[in-house]
Amino acid sequence: SYVIELKHLKADAGNESVKKALLGAKEQADRYAQGEALKEISNLKRLAIVYKGLRLAAFEVS
Repeated sequence: SYVIELKHLKADAGNESVKKALLGAKEQADRYAQGEALKEISNLKRLAIVYKGLRLAAFEVS
C-alpha cells in the first residue's frame, strides 16, 4: 500500500523551492500515514513527489 503526496511548482522554480516542496511532501505523507485509517497498515510506503511544470523534479520513497 502507498501514501502519495504530490507537489507541483511552476516550471521556473529554483532548486531551493524544490527542496522545500519535497520536505513538505514528505512531512505531509508522514502525517497521512499516522492517521487513524492508515496507521495500522504494516507495509505502508510513503511517496513524496515534486513536479516543476510537466517534469519530475524530485521524489523520495520511505
